[in-house]
Amino acid sequence: MKNTRCIDIYDINHILFSAPTREKPLKNLFFCLLHFVYHFFKHTVLIRKYRYSYATKKVLLFFLSSNNNRTLKPILTKLPEGVAQEVFPQNFPISLVYWHSFMRLPLFFRDYFKATKEKRELMRLYYIPIITTYGWFRVVEIFFENSVNTRVVVLANDHTTICRCILTAAKQKDLTIIYTQHASVSEDFPPLSFTYSFLDGVESLEKYQKAGEIKGSVFLTGSPRFDEIALLKERRRANVENCIGIAVNTLDDFNKVKELCLQLKDYYKLIVRPHPAMPIGEFAKLNKFGIALSDSKEETPFEFLSKINVLISNESAIHLDAALFGKPSIVYNFSPEQFRDVYGYVKKGLVKYTPSILELKRALAEGLSISTEKAQYYYAAYHTPLDGHIGPLIANFIQAKLNNNEQAFIEQLFRKDESGFYLYK
Repeated sequence: MKNTRCIDIYDINHILFSAPTREKPLKNLFFCLLHFVYHFFKHTVLIRKYRYSYATKKVLLFFLSSNNNRTLKPILTKLPEGVAQEVFPQNFPISLVYWHSFMRLPLFFRDYFKATKEKRELMRLYYIPIITTYGWFRVVEIFFENSVNTRVVVLANDHTTICRCILTAAKQKDLTIIYTQHASVSEDFPPLSFTYSFLDGVESLEKYQKAGEIKGSVFLTGSPRFDEIALLKERRRANVENCIGIAVNTLDDFNKVKELCLQLKDYYKLIVRPHPAMPIGEFAKLNKFGIALSDSKEETPFEFLSKINVLISNESAIHLDAALFGKPSIVYNFSPEQFRDVYGYVKKGLVKYTPSILELKRALAEGLSISTEKAQYYYAAYHTPLDGHIGPLIANFIQAKLNNNEQAFIEQLFRKDESGFYLYK
């Protein structure tokens, strides 16, 4: 099955062609190709050491990042032994991706010269992910050709190149494809086109509706990535009074973080958590002020949240994590960029935005709370019997699907609303 000629690179790379950008592309296609050839030789020097690896189980869960792992693990652990198998990035060696991409450069030229001026500019801007799309798809295609027992594919990402290639190849094999969110989504994401989608809640559904036509069955259940919260709530630490957690993003200014810490340290216990992509060394300077650190490489977001009673962070999906943990949070802009409310948390009233340290202090003094209604808008299982049990729910659904009994399972546990989406009874 060699369908690489027929793939839609715009659909696979939907987010690259739809998300706004201020970056400027290279003006000359030759320099794009030269850079690609450099990467080709860099990655294919050891190509003989790599071999394809295939799957033997009926259910494949794609563990392609730490966030994907956190989302899919609660499903995997509830499936019977011998039924399911994890698939890792190592199953798709990058050297083979570059090899197949190089061999399919004529397809890139064909699509480039057919494209509009605007699309050509984006193809020169994102030339590495665009050119390697052809290789990714072929490597994924070969994987499925040889994984002959596969019936169900489970993904926790819907927009990266590799996941879009997996989705496209799985459709061509007529496999059942299940999707559950690993994080909050945006309107720039591709339209839903999975067999079954288990979404966080109404907020995610509304964004996908704006993205385009929704295909497949959609369940508003919540995500397995939040199951850990229920367990940690049972082990909730008693000594979290007057403790504030500060989560830092890659775009944040360390000096602004330090300034806020110095303003608060005499009144609150503080724990600062740098983003996983940030070196923790610079933040260790805060230790001399009695400020603790949370190492995101060692401690999960939920373990961090279990130690605090209020969160402060710039724009980040961790605000939703905090709300579902029952921890109020404040948005404070640590970066030089203008506040945009990318996730809509402030607009929807889930969290409070404070533009200054003075207003932030006032908000802390007045007290903060979480609205159950607003939390459920983002996470359908919040304060319901389903809370903490999404992983087992999806695992049971997969088993019903394997037994050709999924319709009875759906009718027993869900009701269909007037818009055609499924809600837990």
